[in-house]
Amino acid sequence: MTATTTPRSGRQVLAVSHSGTTSFGATTAVALALEAARSDLTVLLVDLSPDGEATRWLQAAPWEKGQDVGAILDDRYPLGWARSLSVPTRDHAGLKLLPASSGPSREPRAGAGPQLRHALTTADEFDVVVIDCGRIRSGARFVAALNAATDVIVTTSGSPGDVAEVGDILTSVDRYQTLVGDDAGPDLVRLRGVVVGAPVRGSGPDASTVADLAAATGWSELALSPVVPALPTEDGTPSSRQRPFGIWKADSELARHYSRLAAQLIDAHPQAE
Repeated sequence: MTATTTPRSGRQVLAVSHSGTTSFGATTAVALALEAARSDLTVLLVDLSPDGEATRWLQAAPWEKGQDVGAILDDRYPLGWARSLSVPTRDHAGLKLLPASSGPSREPRAGAGPQLRHALTTADEFDVVVIDCGRIRSGARFVAALNAATDVIVTTSGSPGDVAEVGDILTSVDRYQTLVGDDAGPDLVRLRGVVVGAPVRGSGPDASTVADLAAATGWSELALSPVVPALPTEDGTPSSRQRPFGIWKADSELARHYSRLAAQLIDAHPQAE
């Protein structure tokens, strides 16, 4: 499978799918959305992840209980709901959030389909939409994300298990493309690449080992540059439960890495490559 970068018409909807159990994927989704907002774009971040990390880190809540992404997925035709259910964030005026489901994690009652795409239909004020898919690679949520997306990226930390799972996600994307190929025509989702995070020092393989693992699972040519540094949190230690430190400050080393990635991945970015 190779990356596809041919521009498409219409607004970009970038789905971010995680491999592994770390918070690197959620951090990447939030960071790319923030960097797009810092570039004077109006951005909607959709927290589709059952873990709801982006919602927690952005310290946002629905307007009322139940007015979240779960309401969209449970309705068969939620036309335009993304605009009315999105909430402002404190980290940037140009970034809004469609909060994660507040109830127990489960498959949507309405089944797999175009619910999320319908919800985004009239949300014309957003220049770009970023969907945090979480660690899902099958089922109704995953299909809903790909159905709404114009583009997809995969994230992986430097652990061997996470690297190996990238191949599983790419296979799922490929199966979706094959399934909808005849109907989608030129609107097939674009695979943009794999964002790689450096392992925490002393807890995983070095960069060369990650490259070897990527080659062994067949996706090394998809790896994007730069590799993102290990993620500290506000108390200075890596953690899956804390708000990751660094992306919230535009001049931090971590934000600078994500700014370079955003220029590659966000079509409307003023420095798009």
